Amino acid sequence: MNLLLSLRIGALIPQYYQNSTLDLIRKEAKDLIIYDCDNHSDSIIISYAADLLEKSAKAAIIIEMEQEQEVAFPLGQLRLLFTKLIQHTTKILVFTVGTHPAANHILQALPATIQFHNLDNPKQVKQILSFLDRINEQ
Repeated sequence: MNLLLSLRIGALIPQYYQNSTLDLIRKEAKDLIIYDCDNHSDSIIISYAADLLEKSAKAAIIIEMEQEQEVAFPLGQLRLLFTKLIQHTTKILVFTVGTHPAANHILQALPATIQFHNLDNPKQVKQILSFLDRINEQ
C-alpha cells in the first residue's frame, strides 16, 4: 500500500474545506491512499493516520506549517504521528511548506532514510506527483 499523508499545522479551519492540491493528486494517482489531518484533529484521526503510515510500503507526506507572527500554533495530537515517523523505516519522502519551531525540531530527529524537499507552495504538485510515480513503479 502506498500512502500520501497531508498534515496541516495552523489555525482552525472550517470543517469542510477544499484542498486543490489533494484533489489534483486524487485525479492523477487513483491507486494511492490519501489521508489528511491537522493539529486540531483528535487522537482517533491521528491514530488512524499512524496506522496507515505503519502499514504503508512507501509514503509521501506533505506538511503545511504556519504561524501567526511570533506565536506558533500547538502541534496537538500530531506529536503522536511525528513519533511514529521517527520509528518508521519505510521509504518516505517529506514535503514541507512553511516553518514551525516545534515541528522543525522534531523533523530534524527523523532517520536519514527519510528524504526532505521544501516547497514554496503546496500547489507545486509536479514534484509530489513525480515522487508518487516513482514509488508506484517500484
